[in-house]
Formats: sequence, C-alpha cells, structure tokens
Amino acid sequence: GDRILALDNRLTLAILPNTPFAASIAEQGAEKGFEIMLHMPMETHSATVKNVPGTVLINMEKDEIQRLTKEAIDQIPHVVGINNHTGSKFTSDREKMDYVIEVLKERGLYFIDSVTINTTVAFEAARAAGLPSARRDVFLDDATDEASVRRQYERLLKIARENGAAIGI
Repeated sequence: GDRILALDNRLTLAILPNTPFAASIAEQGAEKGFEIMLHMPMETHSATVKNVPGTVLINMEKDEIQRLTKEAIDQIPHVVGINNHTGSKFTSDREKMDYVIEVLKERGLYFIDSVTINTTVAFEAARAAGLPSARRDVFLDDATDEASVRRQYERLLKIARENGAAIGI
C-alpha cells in the first residue's frame, strides 16, 4: 500500500473489495488526491484463476449480482467508477452486465472495461445505458518482467500522444 500511495496521484487506484486494507488504502489515496475505483471481481473463463470473495457469476440471479455489486461499492470509500477484475466470462454476457450497469447508473459511477476477452460486451452495455464509460488500451503487466512492462508502458504513452488519452491497466 505504501508503495502504491507514493506514486503520482494522477494515476487512478482500482481497489479490489473484500481485502483487509481496501478501505484504508482508498481513504489514504483520496487524501493524497488519487481518483478511486472499485476493481470489481467478475467470473472468468480461466480454469487456473480462482474466484475471489464477492465475484459476480453468470449463474447468479439479478438480485444477487446487484447485492454483491452494491456491497463491493460500499466497501471502497470515495469510489467514482469501477472496472472489472478478470471477468472474461461475465463481461461477455450482456444480460448480466446490464444488472451491474443498473447499479452503477443508480450510484452515478462510470465503467471502464478491462477488455479481458475480445467477446466483451461490457463497454457497449455501459454506453447503451448512457453511462460514462471507456475501454482499456493496454495491459501493462501481462508479462511481469521489467522489460515487458516498460515496453507496454511505452506503447501506452504512444497511444496517449496519438489520441490525447489512453487507459492502461
């Protein structure tokens, strides 16, 4: 947490719910001028990635998806938007995404699609609902060695220079 909070506050902190220090890092981050997002856990297609507590699943009914979404939002002080943590399976299901988007609209939050799969409909669902939204341009740490992260960061900067903005996760 201390290393993250020492970064440039022009970055946005996306915080995973149901973790021991989520609220305190969000509070400290907001005090230091960081924008705070919820990093909402959503079901993945991956057999090797385990679901974390509070993950929304496509076999859940609307009430449960919305309850888990609201509970996650309520855990993160100063939250202004969310993005998906994993979610390749969930973000490909328009009906289930619409349930999450309804909550975000009620709360006045934005949505960033992490684009964990090319079949995602999350960005389109958010836009169709009139919710402020965007899509991830670059994953910074698909490969975690320093040289790979630096290459991805340079790619992000190039996109930002060309388009005036870019989103890296």
